[in-house]
Amino acid sequence: MDALLRTLGALPLSADQQGYFAELFGPSEVQSIGHRLATHGEVRALAFLDLTPTVVLLYPADSGAPR
Repeated sequence: MDALLRTLGALPLSADQQGYFAELFGPSEVQSIGHRLATHGEVRALAFLDLTPTVVLLYPADSGAPR
C-alpha cells in the first residue's frame, strides 16, 4: 500500500484528498484493507482530478481483474 500512496501522491490531488487516501490506505489500515480484499475482492475509492472523478481500484494481483 506504500507504493499506492506514493503513486497517489504524484497526482494533482488536493490536500484533503491526499489526507483521505493517507487514512484509507495508511499502515494502520493494512488488516482492514486485507479483510475487504478477501471479502469483496476489491477496494474502490474516488479521486477527483480537477473536477473529473477517477476510480482508484485496489485488488489482489492474482484475481484476474482488468489492469
